[in-house]
Amino acid sequence: MDKCKIGILHHDTTQCIQDVKFYLDELQALEDLVHQKADHSNLSKQVHNDISCTISSFLNQLIRDFLGKLREHEIKLSNIIKGKKINSAELDEQKHLEIAQDLGQLKTRIRRLKKRVYRYLLEENSRQRHGFPI
Repeated sequence: MDKCKIGILHHDTTQCIQDVKFYLDELQALEDLVHQKADHSNLSKQVHNDISCTISSFLNQLIRDFLGKLREHEIKLSNIIKGKKINSAELDEQKHLEIAQDLGQLKTRIRRLKKRVYRYLLEENSRQRHGFPI
C-alpha cells in the first residue's frame, strides 16, 4: 500500500480519536448537568437514574471499546509510516472502514441521547402515562 494512502488513513484515525475525546468531554458535561438536577418524586428519580445509567454506559463503551480500537489502529498506521516491519494483514483497510461506520453509528446514538438528556433537563416535572415515563 502506498505511503500517501497510509498517511491519509492515519490522519483520519487521529481525527476520529479527537472526535471520540470530544464526545467523552461532552457526555461528561451532560452527566454533570443531569446530576445537578435534583428531583424528589419517585418517577423523577427513576427517570434521572435511567438517564444517568445510559450516559455512564456510553462513557464506558467509548473508553473501553471504541477509543481502544482507534488507538490500536493508529499505532499500527504510525508503525507503518515510521517504516517498521509489519504484517500486511495487520493493515486492513476494511478495519478502517468498519471503524468509520462504527463512528457514524456512534454519532447517531449520541445525538439521540443528547436530545433525550436535553428534554429531561428542560422538563419541569416528569410526566407519566400507563406506568411509563414519556
